[in-house]
Amino acid sequence: MKNSDLVFFEEKLNEIPEDVLLDAINCLNNVIPRHNKKEISTLIDRYGSHKWIYAVNDHFHWGMYIRNKLRSSNLPDNLLPDNNWDDYYVLVIEIVVSKRKIPVK
Repeated sequence: MKNSDLVFFEEKLNEIPEDVLLDAINCLNNVIPRHNKKEISTLIDRYGSHKWIYAVNDHFHWGMYIRNKLRSSNLPDNLLPDNNWDDYYVLVIEIVVSKRKIPVK
C-alpha cells in the first residue's frame, strides 16, 4: 500500500464519530461469523489493509450486505462525514478482526 493510501484511510477512520465507531464495531462483531473473521484476518495478512476486501469472493455484494447491516442497526449514512459507509466499513471490519486499533481521539 502506498503511504498516501495509508494516510487516506487513517484519516477516514479518524473522521468517524467515536460513538458511531463503537456502535459499528459492536454491530459487525455480532454480524460477522467467527469463521469469516478468521478468513478476513488471513486475507488482511496476505493482501494488506483495505486491499483484502477485493479478494473476498463477490466482494461487491458482500460489502453491500455489511453496509446495509450497519444501516439497519440504527447507523445510517448521515452519521458519517461522507454520508455513506463506503470509505469506512472496511476499516471497522479490520478493528473487529483485531487487525487495526481503535483510534485514540
